[in-house]
Amino acid sequence: LDHTFRRLIDVVPFGLPDSPPAATGKVLKGVHPGIAPDDKVLLWGGGIYNWLDPFTPIQAMKAIAARRSDVKLFFLGARHPDPNVPAMRAYDEAVALSKELGLLGSSVFFNDRWVPYQERVDYLLESDLGVSANISHVETRFSFRTRILDCIWAGLPVAATDGDPLSDLVAERGLGLVTPSGDAGAFARAIERLLDDGELAGSCRANLAAVAGEFKWSRVVEAIRQRLADLSVPENSLATSERLGSKDLWRMVASKEADIEKLWAMVLEKDGHIENLWEMVREKDSLIRNFQKIIADKDRQLQRLLPETYESAPRRWRLSWRRARETVRAYRKPGRPGRGRGKAR
Repeated sequence: LDHTFRRLIDVVPFGLPDSPPAATGKVLKGVHPGIAPDDKVLLWGGGIYNWLDPFTPIQAMKAIAARRSDVKLFFLGARHPDPNVPAMRAYDEAVALSKELGLLGSSVFFNDRWVPYQERVDYLLESDLGVSANISHVETRFSFRTRILDCIWAGLPVAATDGDPLSDLVAERGLGLVTPSGDAGAFARAIERLLDDGELAGSCRANLAAVAGEFKWSRVVEAIRQRLADLSVPENSLATSERLGSKDLWRMVASKEADIEKLWAMVLEKDGHIENLWEMVREKDSLIRNFQKIIADKDRQLQRLLPETYESAPRRWRLSWRRARETVRAYRKPGRPGRGRGKAR
């Protein structure tokens, strides 16, 4: 008996290509203005968003640039590919901070061209370290940063701040160094240690290769493949020993989707019935309010007709027009002119 329900519910993370990364051309060292062929490149492998922290790596670069000129920080995805999406506030502030610290264009670079997904491999393979930093935020705790996953695929040691699941993996499996969020000094020391300590860097790359194998798509989807293989055809259609092929499975999926659509149609129909019932209730409420208004009007008429006895009359007579009419007739004496048509009988 499976008390964990893992045979029904499991987690499949984002995966990596089964094939290793392969460069298609030079893009950074000796090519990008300001980055020399022998420079050490730190790659921020993604966009700059308000829930991330580009400021700690930039401030770390200020300390590093004071000691050496061969380290360059490159932000790969500065601009969003959709021109209708405005730049994030964090991007503008990161550029302003780099300019203020005298680093823009010399130690810190922002790529204003969005790099197509399939071309990112060239930037990964030319870089020496991957960097990732984030603020303390709920997004951090629940994020799964594919930018770090790309570094694992490319065998790129990572300098990261703590707080998200993949930075936890970096620390636990020795894929780089992790520092407290917002500590620029610690981040700078981690970067230089990863760049200068050849033994540490070699250990990180060996660990990265092992972890990359664990995240291959063919491996991470194995749980799904096994669940599908365990599905058998109903006894009344095929032998119990037969297994479903992919076409049979897709037909089953299409059939289930059609059933779901029918159920949704029934739900919408029932919603319509419920709305009609609510409309009837609102209509009856309106009628009740109208009757209450009529009774109140008749009550006032009764008070005008019998002012001397109205206050002493039983309340049930005041609230019933039929009783009120009978009271009016009872108090009209024979021979006394009536009100309205003719005389009271």
